Amino acid sequence: MVGGSASAEKDEEYAEDEDYTEGDDDDSPDSSAPKGIPKTTSVNSNLQVDEETKVELPCHGEHLEQFVIFWKRGDDLLASNALTTTDDKRFNISWPPGRQGGKGNSLVIHDVSGKDNGEYRCTLQLGNSNTSFTVTHTLLVREKPRVYTNPTKVVKENDSATLVCNASANPEPKVYWKRKGKNLPTGESVFEGARYTIPYLSRNHAGMYECYATNAMGTAMTAMNLHVMHAPVVQIERTSVNSGLGRKAQLVCVVLAEPKANVTWYKDGERITPPIRDPEWPAHIWKLQLDAVTKSHYGNYVCAAYNSYGRDEKIIQLSGAPSQPLLRGHKLGDDHTSYSLIWELDSASKVDGFKMRWRKVEDGAEWVEVDIADGVASESDKYTVTQTIRELGPSADYEVTLLAHNEHGWSVPAEVRSFHINGDASGSTWTSSSSHLALMAALILPMVRWQ
Repeated sequence: MVGGSASAEKDEEYAEDEDYTEGDDDDSPDSSAPKGIPKTTSVNSNLQVDEETKVELPCHGEHLEQFVIFWKRGDDLLASNALTTTDDKRFNISWPPGRQGGKGNSLVIHDVSGKDNGEYRCTLQLGNSNTSFTVTHTLLVREKPRVYTNPTKVVKENDSATLVCNASANPEPKVYWKRKGKNLPTGESVFEGARYTIPYLSRNHAGMYECYATNAMGTAMTAMNLHVMHAPVVQIERTSVNSGLGRKAQLVCVVLAEPKANVTWYKDGERITPPIRDPEWPAHIWKLQLDAVTKSHYGNYVCAAYNSYGRDEKIIQLSGAPSQPLLRGHKLGDDHTSYSLIWELDSASKVDGFKMRWRKVEDGAEWVEVDIADGVASESDKYTVTQTIRELGPSADYEVTLLAHNEHGWSVPAEVRSFHINGDASGSTWTSSSSHLALMAALILPMVRWQ
């Protein structure tokens, strides 16, 4: 019975008690007789509180001197009168002023968390009789989100992968995935849900993925590092490198592999040993330094890499001819009918000729070959070539490349690049068959030396 008196039979028993008079001193600690009709003043409740706070569950009443107070959660006894029976030090009993007057008590829980959710029942029992009162409090703790996931996931290229994030909180949190610094492989920047599936993995999908859980209490994040196992991919900036006799030459390749690849350099089919590596180098950068080039050094060099998933290699030609030109800049003209391009190349011998080749990409159009006389700047062995193609038609695609010549012959042509002139004069679109590698900074690192 909540908020009422004990049974009518017990009320009558108190009324007929010969020792009970209205003039008795209620404050006398020696008085064991009830001074009125026992009743509870606390009522059943549903409480919602924030985690890490204190909650007080009241079980108050009047004239309860003869009653024993039990606190339970389910079948677990938490307290009996002033004595807590749980080992959890966060629980204690609080008495209202005038505890000697039989006013009941409160169960206090400090630093509450989600594990404290549930029903707490206060029972006031009169000796061994059937007279009792019960007050029930249902506690629900509002929690900040907590998220959990495996910190590392290893998957093979071309397989699918499902990233799973477990979150807990009250209220129930919103869970979503993001990729650090990039869009997700499926194109969106955010995926809402605890399970994110990548149906077809490539090596480019490797990296850090972040799972977030958020509710009104806050936001939590955990991260997973996705490793995609794949065969090596060897990349080079130039397919040809120039050096004069007696000069230094440097060959560089980038090896992307998971797990780490074994890398070997070859020249004309013969292995170059020893392939010494400086521990300070980035793991994916491999270099070969020739300290004094001789005629025997000219030729084709192979950077080969292999691991348990496969093998890849790229060929770099070392010669006295100019190095393969690299495109360093491009821009649409203000008139939207011209396009300017800038190439750079190296040549230890003086360059005595340049040719630019371009064409409109339609129906196998012939290449237009232009001998370049102007727009060339040089400093030591470095050459910069700036050229502008004019009178370009709208809504058309174009391709362009460049070659350089010295006393040793023609360079390897620059990689063919494509651009599109938009028909609405809104600009142009640039495309390329390969990406530029960020090797320039790597060139200043220590190098493998071979003589």
